[in-house]
Amino acid sequence: MFFKGYSFKRVRLFFTENMKKVVSVRLREDIVSKIDKYTEELGLDSRTDFLRQALDYYVHRKKG
Repeated sequence: MFFKGYSFKRVRLFFTENMKKVVSVRLREDIVSKIDKYTEELGLDSRTDFLRQALDYYVHRKKG
């Protein structure tokens, strides 16, 4: 079994704690083009990675 050595409760807790919420956003094409450019320049794997890091940075900076 894939989760050999783990109880079902423990596996469920692992997935629950690590799951992320999906959020859909509509963006202008020029913004998407810039996101694509920055994603490539930074060597990130996807737009999602870029947006996740950018939002995390913004939220934590404003929080301080």
